[in-house]
Amino acid sequence: MTKLSEQASSLTIRSETIEDYTAIANLYAETGGVERGAAVALQRSNPYYDPNLSIVAELDYQIVAHVLIIPQLFIVNGQWEQGAVIGPTAVSERFKEQGIVENLIQSAHDIVQRKRCTFILVLEAEGEYGQLGYLSKVFGHSHVTVERPAELINERSLSFRKPKSTDLPQLSAMWEETFADAGLALFPGINLTDWISHDKQMNSFVIEQWGQPIGYIRYNDNDIGDVKALCAKNGEALSLIIDELFERSNAQLTSLRLPLPQNRTEWLGDLKFEVDVHVLKSGMIYPLTDDVEDSIQHYIENVQNRKENLGVIQWPTAFDLMKS
Repeated sequence: MTKLSEQASSLTIRSETIEDYTAIANLYAETGGVERGAAVALQRSNPYYDPNLSIVAELDYQIVAHVLIIPQLFIVNGQWEQGAVIGPTAVSERFKEQGIVENLIQSAHDIVQRKRCTFILVLEAEGEYGQLGYLSKVFGHSHVTVERPAELINERSLSFRKPKSTDLPQLSAMWEETFADAGLALFPGINLTDWISHDKQMNSFVIEQWGQPIGYIRYNDNDIGDVKALCAKNGEALSLIIDELFERSNAQLTSLRLPLPQNRTEWLGDLKFEVDVHVLKSGMIYPLTDDVEDSIQHYIENVQNRKENLGVIQWPTAFDLMKS
C-alpha cells in the first residue's frame, strides 16, 4: 500500500453512508468536479452499485477524499466477464499527491474480488496506479471514419426515437452482435438510464425500420458526426444507419467518425473508410486473478504482445457529464 504522510496516516478509510452524500457532493464541488459529483449520484441508482465500494477518507469528521468503484459486465475475448470500473474520484487540495486515492482503491480490492470480478478497469487515471500493479496502455478507443458515398441509398425508411424499457432486450442483443468479437468491451447496462445520456447536449436514439429496431446511437446534439456510441442489428442495418446519418446532415458532412470495433469493418461493405485505434496511456487494468487460463489474462498478454485487437471502451452514459 502507498505510504501516506504523517497527517494523512491519521485518516479513517471506510465505506460511504447515506449521511455522507452531501459531504461527498460538496467535496466534488470544491475540487472543481461538480459534474463528477453528479455522476456519482447517478451511479447510486445503478443495480450494480455497492455502498461498500463507494469509499471515503475521513479526518476530524470531514470527508477529504472519495472514490467510486462500480462492478460491470464486459465482453473479453468473446466471453462475458464480471469486471469493475473505477469511476469518479475526488481529493481535498491539502491531501493531493499524498497517496490517498491509491489507498482507497487498495482497500477496495478484496471487496471487488469477493464480488467475483476478475479485473478492475480505470477510465480516467488520477493517481499512481502503477504502484498498485495496474497495467497501462491495455485498452483505448477505436473509430472508423467512413467517407460519404457518391450516391446514398436514400430509402428514407428509418426513424429515430427515444429508447423505452421494452427496447432493452433488443438493445442488449444488438450491442452483443456488434461487440461479440471485440478483445474487450464494456456493456452499457441493463437499465433504461444506461442507454439515455444524462448530458442535455447528447441525443440517444433507437433507430427503427418499418417500426422494428435495427440500431442504437448516441451523438452530440450540435454535431451528428460526433457519434459517442453505436450498435446495429447487422451489416445491412449499419449501412442503412450510415446512409441516414449522411442524409440528415444535409450534405454538410463529408465523413462520419463511428466508434466501431476493428473487427466490424466487414459490415461496411463497399464503403470507403479508415480505422483509427488510439491507445490510452491512462487506460489501465488491474487483474484480480493469477490464473493464466483466465480470459482477462489472455487478453492482456495478447495486447502486450500485439497479437490481439485492442479493447475499445465506450463511456457509460452517466460519464457524459464528466466529458461535457
